[in-house]
Amino acid sequence: MKGKEQGLYKHSFVVPASWKGKQVNIVFEGVMTDAIVKVNGVLAGPIHQGAYYAFKYNISSLLKLGANNLLEVTVAKHSANESVNKAERQGDFWIFGGIFRPVYLEALPTTHFNNYA
Repeated sequence: MKGKEQGLYKHSFVVPASWKGKQVNIVFEGVMTDAIVKVNGVLAGPIHQGAYYAFKYNISSLLKLGANNLLEVTVAKHSANESVNKAERQGDFWIFGGIFRPVYLEALPTTHFNNYA
């Protein structure tokens, strides 16, 4: 790994109690580069690597409905995956790190379409 620069983002948020029974995803539209996402101190999913596409985690089981929740995102400027570094640093010449696109929650019915064409 070339650099060890990291950023830690913390945000408190409340999820309405009316979302009980829904699938709640946290959606990241762009994070550079490796992202470790925790909700209330628990890892939300595998470490995300790469920046130029959206990713999401189902965090339904990690949430406290109607109460404060804590989102913590640790972002490494350089990826632990050398192929990601080559694509983003050598191919695109992008040298910045961090969360650079919107982050939001989506609440879905437990039965829903993920994709259709």
